[in-house]
Amino acid sequence: MANPTENPQLIKTANLTVQVKDIETALDQVSQILNSMEGDLLNLEDLKPQGTGDRHRSSMQVRVPQESLNDTLEKIEEIGTVQNRSIQAQDVSNQLIDNQARLKNLRKSEEMVLKIMERSGSIPDVLAASTELTTIREISRGSMHNCKIYKVK
Repeated sequence: MANPTENPQLIKTANLTVQVKDIETALDQVSQILNSMEGDLLNLEDLKPQGTGDRHRSSMQVRVPQESLNDTLEKIEEIGTVQNRSIQAQDVSNQLIDNQARLKNLRKSEEMVLKIMERSGSIPDVLAASTELTTIREISRGSMHNCKIYKVK
């Protein structure tokens, strides 16, 4: 397992404002770009004009693999006129280290509870150990999920 402090784990967030002639067409194009980049549409807000002076506006939140971020932005920028572009990065190395340590400790706890279950003969002890094992495994799943989120390279 690589030490995240040697290779910082960064989660990048980009904001892009693009003015387009036809929002429906642009939304379809963004959807195609996401498919080609193995990305996901997380949120879409489509505000149709209510009055004569109103403009049709849409905003979306997407997720793409980090290595595809720049290509994705470039392709979306080609759809219209870029009004705003920003990229931020968040270093999640410490969170990854914490979750990896927590997961390691949970695995040791799981092994200990399994040994207790094997040695114990009484039903109440086995049930208590089983309940503890279930709790440990649920927490482990959460920690593994967090490690996947924080492990970006």
